[in-house]
Amino acid sequence: MDKAKLYQRSNNLQREDTKLVLDEYSSLLKFNGSDTIMDVGCGSGDVTIDLLLPRIPPSFTKLVGTDISEPMVRYAKDTYEHLPRIVFEHLDITAGVIENKKFLSFFDHVTSFFCLHWCQNQRQAFHNISRLLKPGGDCLITLLVQSPIYEVYERMAQSSKWQKYMMDVDSYISPYQHSEDPIGEINDYLDENGFCENNRIVEIKERLYIYPDTEILKRAVKSVNPFIKRLMPREQEQFIAEYVQHVTDMGLRTNEDTYLTRYKLVVIYATK
Repeated sequence: MDKAKLYQRSNNLQREDTKLVLDEYSSLLKFNGSDTIMDVGCGSGDVTIDLLLPRIPPSFTKLVGTDISEPMVRYAKDTYEHLPRIVFEHLDITAGVIENKKFLSFFDHVTSFFCLHWCQNQRQAFHNISRLLKPGGDCLITLLVQSPIYEVYERMAQSSKWQKYMMDVDSYISPYQHSEDPIGEINDYLDENGFCENNRIVEIKERLYIYPDTEILKRAVKSVNPFIKRLMPREQEQFIAEYVQHVTDMGLRTNEDTYLTRYKLVVIYATK
């Protein structure tokens, strides 16, 4: 996810779903007019600025976009440095220690869109979100629960050609991909970390996204695939070609050469 420009050009799925989630759920956020907000997993910053910022009262105090990827943070800083009261900083939401102590109990709201499925330590992620929030603060989160992209990863990791590059494939698959009760697991993490039980939403959304042609699918894969950067350029093209073939074999390619992706999101709203 370090290819910030490519990601920004190829994140239509993430933008579309984030807009839908914000349209439906952002009214639940308890804005007070002088709000402090952290957006966890801001990536290249475009979702934070284009979709989240317009829904925040203009009198907000501070909006902080954070990401584990230093190149993403640098790109967001360079692109949006002209905007007042908005900063971008490095943060690992699963770290055992939050290095920037001023962030602890600082935020009225924490948002996160298409980030937490990258975190294998879900318990620590929710623990840190709780630590970032003020008492009475709230969060709005969406992450992938199940997706065919993870099935493709698992298939390709079994290939003798790619196995040595994908030994850690499980680290890049949503922790809920094979879960029988993702809602129950997430509710447990929220309970453990002091989120109110009677002011909470945890629900699954079934989604369908259509990639209109092969080249657009390839760009989207390159922008988020964690294994590409481990390969030589010639191998990268072979990897992508095999990825597309697996998608075809799974019945996700139509006669019109479009690609259907059916997946599940979980939307979480909770108050501390």
